[in-house]
Amino acid sequence: MLAAVATPAQASSLPSFPLPPEGGGSASISAGAEVLVRQDANLTVANRAGGMPTSSVPGRQLAGATIKVETYGQGTSTPTYFVNGAVTLAGVPTSDPDAELNLGFGHRKGTVCELAALLTTDTGDYWGTRYEFVGYNPDYFPTPSRPWECVAVFLDDSFSGTPPTATYDAFVAPLVDTRESPRLSVTRVDLLGQKQKTLRLVPGVATRIGVSFRNAGKVATGKLTVKGSGKGIRVRSQRTGPLASESSGSASVPVRLTGRQKKTSLRIVVGDGSTRAVRKLRVVRVKPPRRPLAGSYRSPSGNVRFDVRGGRMIGWTGTMTTRCGGFPDPYTYSTNTYSFPSRKIPRNGILQTSARGSNYGTSLRLRIVGGKVTRGLFNYAGPARCSASLAFEAKRAGR
Repeated sequence: MLAAVATPAQASSLPSFPLPPEGGGSASISAGAEVLVRQDANLTVANRAGGMPTSSVPGRQLAGATIKVETYGQGTSTPTYFVNGAVTLAGVPTSDPDAELNLGFGHRKGTVCELAALLTTDTGDYWGTRYEFVGYNPDYFPTPSRPWECVAVFLDDSFSGTPPTATYDAFVAPLVDTRESPRLSVTRVDLLGQKQKTLRLVPGVATRIGVSFRNAGKVATGKLTVKGSGKGIRVRSQRTGPLASESSGSASVPVRLTGRQKKTSLRIVVGDGSTRAVRKLRVVRVKPPRRPLAGSYRSPSGNVRFDVRGGRMIGWTGTMTTRCGGFPDPYTYSTNTYSFPSRKIPRNGILQTSARGSNYGTSLRLRIVGGKVTRGLFNYAGPARCSASLAFEAKRAGR
């Protein structure tokens, strides 16, 4: 049954109810560092206000109520509350309308619950004994200045917003808070798309590794920092935006081996200052691979071509399918050839680089040892929601 919203004028004159002694259903549930996500109250006759009921008619007495409030965006300027409440009367009302059923939310002041928001509906013989209140703020009730702390359910004779002259029954109780924190984990560390358990690094060369992470909690993180440390290791930290609840993210961080030791370990930390996840990796010092051979390179199908001259990749081109558009329109597809600027190949044979134009961006990665290229990947993103991607391998075809 749809409930009505209290107007501001009503809210300024809402009633207050003494709270029952502690033990009437108050509790707090928390996990970690505490963002409010839910509030509950299960009201029974143990939560009946003093002096109630004033009516002996079962249809004007309360039997119980279950109140659930889901709250989103706590800590932001626009928190949202969703109320799902069900109230049961002790009997079927004898007329229609018979009484006004009120669901009020408020804040504690000492041992009193002072109401700040009210949802109301008429009871009647047609509707029976069960009444529901469902809705978001501010559609059905005002947004509180801070989370509510208590709830009251009461029956009176205030039809159509008129002031009540009699209150028939009332239950009141504290709200039970459920607070949760983000739950971060580092799910994967990769190099050129390959999962790494042991990281093999050429000393003195910055190698960019990918770090994937997940927030399995029910609340978002703050802005994240991905950083690393280790003996003889230098890592340049990277920042990313907040990670929503039950979602995943990734970042790439440059790692440089600076020490002389043959083996060490890398400690990767992803966190927002209040929560974090840690992953450790073995790091092994390796010699530089064979230098890239000068000459022309091509993929087996011929859709990728480039040259190597003086330790530089020159004239890279790739032909691939481009997808543009999307909802509400269908995708469109075309075949296009893209180019990539000349780049110096690092001593470790791993090229990880990007380039930008006025309205597009590209990235390219590959490993080249001698005359063989593996783990190649090119990506393009441009106007009209166009994107293209091509994984490739290549070999030296001639001088």
